[in-house]
Amino acid sequence: MSTSDDKSLLLDDNIRHWFTKYPKAMRDVYCCASVPDGWISLVEPLVAMCDAAGVEVHQLKSKFFGLRMYVGPSTVELNRAIHDAETNSFTICTVCGRTGVKTRRGVLCAEHKPGRFP
Repeated sequence: MSTSDDKSLLLDDNIRHWFTKYPKAMRDVYCCASVPDGWISLVEPLVAMCDAAGVEVHQLKSKFFGLRMYVGPSTVELNRAIHDAETNSFTICTVCGRTGVKTRRGVLCAEHKPGRFP
């Protein structure tokens, strides 16, 4: 994907700089790239691994309260790391990155968990 204005609306501001920092990995994002602030430290190392291996990232998003990362042809090691991150995302607060639990509003830590409705 080019970073032209027509598709730039699909990108979070907090990861927009990844297109210049990780050009090999981010060159073909064709749908969306959206990562909550609390997951940046979970996802950025994966994007760096993709870039180093020349693997293209196609989508980054949250779906059903968990991370989804779709990439092009990859290695077993990278696929395992992505799978582990997707699994771990269900226990990481999307706001701050601390340990969280799944709630009706997403994965949240005690500080960000709303009222009495988990």
